[in-house]
Amino acid sequence: MRLTRPATSRRFADRDASPDHPDEDEADQDHQQDRNQALGGGRDRGESHDQEQEDGEDCDEAIHALHVTTGRKRADINAQRTGMNCHHLDVTRRKTERRRRALLDQAERVIRKRHPEFDLALADVAVEVGCSTRLLQLVFREAGGTTFRDHLLRVRMEHAHGLFSRKTGNWSVRKVARAVGYREASGLRPRFKTFYGYNPSEVASEEYDYDAAWREAERAD
Repeated sequence: MRLTRPATSRRFADRDASPDHPDEDEADQDHQQDRNQALGGGRDRGESHDQEQEDGEDCDEAIHALHVTTGRKRADINAQRTGMNCHHLDVTRRKTERRRRALLDQAERVIRKRHPEFDLALADVAVEVGCSTRLLQLVFREAGGTTFRDHLLRVRMEHAHGLFSRKTGNWSVRKVARAVGYREASGLRPRFKTFYGYNPSEVASEEYDYDAAWREAERAD
């Protein structure tokens, strides 16, 4: 008796024996495509990462170059401003020095004219030259290297010495004292000795036109 294989078994056997399996091939192809895409995506991501890194480096270099350029420009601007400020300060200082010198010259002329006044004060001179007493003190100190009192004393002593040197006129100490701004001889004698180192009586008489010398000094101003 011959045994026969059922139809269903034969169908499955034929399928297993067949070299072509469409379902499996399609699955393999899908798997391979996914794998290729994954590999390709990895390569793309790697390339993208490298590109981003290069772009970042280029950006850092550009920012650094910008900072360097900006710093140089700022340094140049600061140097220019410093030079301009120094020039401006020099100009201002020269103007201030000329202005103070002019005030000092005016004050000296006032003192020469008014030194015989007994109570001549700094405020009187300041009013005549048109400035404050504080400014005039500063002018005497910085432009003249002296003080109002010292300058007034020098003018009075020089005037007194010129009068004592005259042969004519019978200039006594009291008379000279009143002519140069002191009420009494006691106000002149000690100051004269301190200033010159000797007494008024020791001044040698000589022909000296003090008034002419004084006028010459005023014309020189």
